[in-house]
Amino acid sequence: MTVKQIINLYLKNKLLGRDSVVITSNNIQQEVVDFAKSRFNIFHNPETFAREWRDFKKDNDVYKIEEIELPKKSKQKHYKVYVKV
Repeated sequence: MTVKQIINLYLKNKLLGRDSVVITSNNIQQEVVDFAKSRFNIFHNPETFAREWRDFKKDNDVYKIEEIELPKKSKQKHYKVYVKV
């Protein structure tokens, strides 16, 4: 299973029963790593998932991913993820 497939399944799981979900860069480096370990017994370092996320959000056929601005300054980037219709 590829890192891209793991991110796709993570997002699918997060979106169950929802129209959209907000994902942070921190989610990718922590929650997706834990998701891969617990669901698939796959171990990669957080930067591997972060690197794939940068490519994934630019080019995928399933999700619309928009960076959102928050009023306060944050080191984390926040993204709103929708399923493309």
